[in-house]
Amino acid sequence: MDCNHLVECIQTIESTQDKYTKCQIPQCLRSCDARNIIVVEEKHKRYTLQNCRDVVAVYQVDGQMISSIDSVKCDNMIVDVTSLFAVLIELKGTDLRHAFAQIEGTYSRIFPALRRYRLYGRIVTSARPNVPNIKTDPQYIRIQREFMRQGGNLRIGTNVISECVSNLN
Repeated sequence: MDCNHLVECIQTIESTQDKYTKCQIPQCLRSCDARNIIVVEEKHKRYTLQNCRDVVAVYQVDGQMISSIDSVKCDNMIVDVTSLFAVLIELKGTDLRHAFAQIEGTYSRIFPALRRYRLYGRIVTSARPNVPNIKTDPQYIRIQREFMRQGGNLRIGTNVISECVSNLN
């Protein structure tokens, strides 16, 4: 991971419940506050999370937290330090297999820092996925099991996923 301060960053946010301002890579931490609605969007794809007044950190993973061009990584990550969950978000065109690899690659890199958190994966795609075929894909099954081991799940939506913190499962 290019940003070696994720554990320190999250611990500071947990202990102070305030924005972590000493980030070594300032663009890595996009926001950290208790806003009602968290929105992450790119090229007409959007993920929206309705917050319950918890302090939530939004990280730019691709190009900031992990900047190596050889690494597969998702676009963003939302971390709720109060309710102890994290959402890995990939905003994708049509290549779901590559989106799976990006979510899985990020999961394996950030897992040590978020071991005690519930982990969720969200893929927002511009193509309508063939759900019966997706759910039998070995890569999907493997990733879904990893998230379930951490108390979360993997969801795929077309163009927009909007959900409330209370409905992540």
